[in-house]
Amino acid sequence: MAKQQISFYLLPINPIYGEVVTNIYLSLDNGRSDAIDALNALKQNERDRITDLLTRLATTPNYRSKQITEKIKGYSYGEMTPHPHRFYFFRACRNNVIIFAYALKKKDSFKDVFYRDLDRKRATYAAEFEERFGQAN
Repeated sequence: MAKQQISFYLLPINPIYGEVVTNIYLSLDNGRSDAIDALNALKQNERDRITDLLTRLATTPNYRSKQITEKIKGYSYGEMTPHPHRFYFFRACRNNVIIFAYALKKKDSFKDVFYRDLDRKRATYAAEFEERFGQAN
């Protein structure tokens, strides 16, 4: 089995929206990202809605939204919930948000095992991000 190659893609924010106060990264496994694949598959109006949410998060100090939960109870990560989409993220090294997972949730709740699996994934990405960017920020 091939070794997992983790990298991070800094989401570019157009300067017309203002100064970036929070960097937003997407995690990549072997050059692929579930979040990017999901965004690319969406209709333009849904993509615009999510892009707007990410842009506001990046350019507004201490941005708060009903669609963003900073910490899921019992876990070290949060979720963005532009229904029915779920983007899971954590914060690291000061002003960085790392989106590390995506899920489509049409109804009901995910089981706890889903969130535990995400937490293991988050720990892997967090360690890798800290190793690469911990000193730079």
